[in-house]
Amino acid sequence: MGRGNDRRKQKLKLKRQDKRRRGIKVPFTLANVTKKMNGRSNEHQYKTNIHNLIFNDARFRNIRYSASNITYCKFSRAKLVGIDFIYTNLKKSVFKESHLEDVVFFGVNLKDADFSRATFKNVYFINTNTKVAKNLNITNAEIKIINNYPASILDKNLKNILDNLVLNEKVYKHRVLHVNKEKVNKWFIELLLNEFTQKELYRALRKLDNPNRNTDFFTYYSYRKYILNYLNK
Repeated sequence: MGRGNDRRKQKLKLKRQDKRRRGIKVPFTLANVTKKMNGRSNEHQYKTNIHNLIFNDARFRNIRYSASNITYCKFSRAKLVGIDFIYTNLKKSVFKESHLEDVVFFGVNLKDADFSRATFKNVYFINTNTKVAKNLNITNAEIKIINNYPASILDKNLKNILDNLVLNEKVYKHRVLHVNKEKVNKWFIELLLNEFTQKELYRALRKLDNPNRNTDFFTYYSYRKYILNYLNK
């Protein structure tokens, strides 16, 4: 019976890995593990459901969590660089003494999430109620609060290249620059326009207009990093 269970678990693991290789989003669920967990990098975690896990001192880089539940988790002294939390529930998770850099909280539940002595660099809270969080100093110059829909008008060249990029599955599937195939994601484009001109953004994104390009862009951070490198800034 034990060997049978092990074979089933291995079969399910291989099936999940195969789906990820083919670009299919695979939900991940785990709860109440007492040992300390490792961080993650370069992934899109869709509908992740984790509860009461320990990520103290872990390192996270270039991760997009969308439609996820990450509750009662501990991220004390963790380093989170290039993380998008999109419509994610972070209720009662703990970020004490953590470092957050190029992190976006979009439509996030921060009820009793604790940011005691956390440090921030280029962090955005968009359509997120920060008042329900604990020990979050929103007067920090590295924190930007955005609640109004972007008013900027995209020029023709930039709009055209964004429309073309829906054909590049590596760009489109993570929904950073697009809401769907008919609508661009002006919230995230506006974050990039805070740092780059429309002409600069067009020049950089034009190079991605290739369906065969083998590079995933999971987060706002991954685009920002690519554009900075492309423009040699």
